[in-house]
Amino acid sequence: MIIKKQRRIVSIIYFILLMNLLISYPVLAAEDKINLSFKGVDLRDAFRALADVADMNVITDNAVQGTVTVNLKDISFIESIELLTKTNALDYRIVGNTILVGSPERLRANFDKKITEVFKLDNANPKEVKNSLSILLKEDAVKVDDRTKSVVITAYEDEIKEIKKVIERLDKPNKQVIIEARIEDISRDKLDNMGIDWSFARETTANGAPIVWDYADSAGSVKVANIFEIGDVGVEYQSILAALNETGDSVTLANPHLATVDGKEAIINIGQEIPVIRETKDDDETTREVEFRTVGTILKLTPRVNNGAVTLAINQEVSEVNDYVDNMPVINTKNVTTNIMVQNGKTIAIGGLISDKQIEKLSKVPVLGDVPLLGKLFSKRRVDNQKRELVIFITPKIIETEDRNQNKLWGENIKPFRYKVRKFDTFWSIGKLFNISFAEIMVYNNIDTPEKLKVGQELLIPVPKNRYYQVSVTDSINNIAKKYDVSIDDLKRINGLAALQSKDEVELVLPVAVEE
Repeated sequence: MIIKKQRRIVSIIYFILLMNLLISYPVLAAEDKINLSFKGVDLRDAFRALADVADMNVITDNAVQGTVTVNLKDISFIESIELLTKTNALDYRIVGNTILVGSPERLRANFDKKITEVFKLDNANPKEVKNSLSILLKEDAVKVDDRTKSVVITAYEDEIKEIKKVIERLDKPNKQVIIEARIEDISRDKLDNMGIDWSFARETTANGAPIVWDYADSAGSVKVANIFEIGDVGVEYQSILAALNETGDSVTLANPHLATVDGKEAIINIGQEIPVIRETKDDDETTREVEFRTVGTILKLTPRVNNGAVTLAINQEVSEVNDYVDNMPVINTKNVTTNIMVQNGKTIAIGGLISDKQIEKLSKVPVLGDVPLLGKLFSKRRVDNQKRELVIFITPKIIETEDRNQNKLWGENIKPFRYKVRKFDTFWSIGKLFNISFAEIMVYNNIDTPEKLKVGQELLIPVPKNRYYQVSVTDSINNIAKKYDVSIDDLKRINGLAALQSKDEVELVLPVAVEE
């Protein structure tokens, strides 16, 4: 009887100890402090050692590579895992009694859930929004619902938050554009004599792409339409035109300023309406109708605003009465159609529409040439054959809104940081690197539509002032990264450093706030 009672007591004690061990595991994993030191240890082995201390399993993928040197003192298991993963650009997930360590992208793809959200648009075209978002998301992640004028996004929750900001920017009311056009009838001979060639500017679009143009001449002849960007030499071309106007070698036909909105056509019509008789025959009866045709210059411009530049769809038609047959005017029409990108406020010119004209000129002796009757003896009239070129100068200007000037309104807490785009950089990766919303980076750089970044392209990053770290004499990249629990590689990449060569007045940008 006594033996049975002793066995029962031992069983109870064993059960209590066993339950205590089972219950103590999560306490150790979550709260108990760890003291471990690693020096040049394989990173996989470091994770295994931590898992052993917490009595957990660990699985690592191929992204876990390299060695680690770190001294863990009085920190919890979770804090230890977070420190090792963050400083090595890794992530982790805990599933039951197993910790999974690998690349953030792979873990998210396998363990995080995607959500679907519908965004109803007020101003933007859903298909255009989808095209813009193709830089940020896979094609099948964005669906268009034309019936409700909506886009349907399927992505991870953190991505949805960023995409929402981009869509809000894309869905703003269309921007207004002021288009200044100056149409000049210039003596081609005079330009040649002066050694002026408008083609000193590039015969390309503002982004370096060749210009697409189509030229038609109703008279049957084929000529080249020159289109080139004048850019920053606007003052120079205006000075030349002023000089030519003084001598009568250039005539300003029109200098209109038009206001239009993004995507809407603006029309400049310079000419006159002439009557044209139109005959129609019905059996033996002939009916004559008078209709009016515009003869002169018609310029149609459709601007599309994109990230501080204006893409202009240009249609230029020049017509004139070439002759009369049976009192009916013969109208010669020349037409140029082109698309060109122009930076905001820069000037382009369209030339190449050349015609031969007879110009009557009068030369006379001063004073004597004005004497009645006798003046003819001291004056001479001659008719010159001149080549005249119609040149149209176009300057688009985007009307800035408060939104485009937002970087001036961010307040004194922001100190912009210049970052040069590297190979494989995207808006997503740069946002994660700086721990700043990439949508905010787009706004700060006046980028309306997501675009592929170019290597060497410079972006202004709106970095809070409290993320600038003043380096001291005793600092190193490693101890700064350890102190602020950031990746060494990220710290080097942000600041373009291999190591701290000089520590005098060196200021580093961190992806986290600096301790005061």
